[in-house]
Amino acid sequence: MLNKFFLISIIVVSVFAVKPQISSPLNPEQKVYLSLYSVDQVDHAIKAAKKDGSAEALFFIGKLYEDGSGVDINQTKAIQFYKRSSDLGNFNAKTQLGIMYFTGNGLLYNQKKGVNLLTIGASGGNPDAQYFLSQIHFYGMGVPKDEKLGFQWALKSANQNIGTSQYLVGWMYYVGRGISANEDNAIEWLTKASNNSVPEAQYMLGTILYKNKKMKTATFWIKQSINNGYREGLNYWNKHDLGQYE
Repeated sequence: MLNKFFLISIIVVSVFAVKPQISSPLNPEQKVYLSLYSVDQVDHAIKAAKKDGSAEALFFIGKLYEDGSGVDINQTKAIQFYKRSSDLGNFNAKTQLGIMYFTGNGLLYNQKKGVNLLTIGASGGNPDAQYFLSQIHFYGMGVPKDEKLGFQWALKSANQNIGTSQYLVGWMYYVGRGISANEDNAIEWLTKASNNSVPEAQYMLGTILYKNKKMKTATFWIKQSINNGYREGLNYWNKHDLGQYE
């Protein structure tokens, strides 16, 4: 149900969608530039952030340049501001740099450095770093394979309400990878992921519930996966004629 190609794909999609997460209270200057985070006023926002000069402000600018939010995408500038923010201790910046080093994005490629930065970010509580790191250890990508450690990092991220991590934890509990198999725990985490609109989790949860003869609930979740564009859900719906249980 969960293959390596899919996991790597959702790693890249989820972690590159990280939005600025301000961990410390906002001062008046930060409130100004964050309130101006819009395409038509982004130049003013960047000037205010540069004037502020805090780790959070520098991360904010780097993210704008990486995403191309109101400015042209510029990986060189993104890396420049991420490094300045990282040097000031920002865990989000360390996470973004770690991803860039590990994947080679932005012309950076150094897996060892990437893992080190992601470990710092994950230890600092960044849920995307925790999720990414769980995959690195689970599959042994650039590090010795350690499924138990992979589970531990996935669980930390899942406890921060990250849907893809909740799905991963549910899958691990179900198949007994990285942790002893426990169907009740699997259902619990898959339900959390499903409530966070992860279609793969909705499909998996539906198939487990169908196996357990809970037809109406199974039908509900399979239908949700279909509504979220998961093709396997439609195949399963037709194969088992789930419409009869609505």
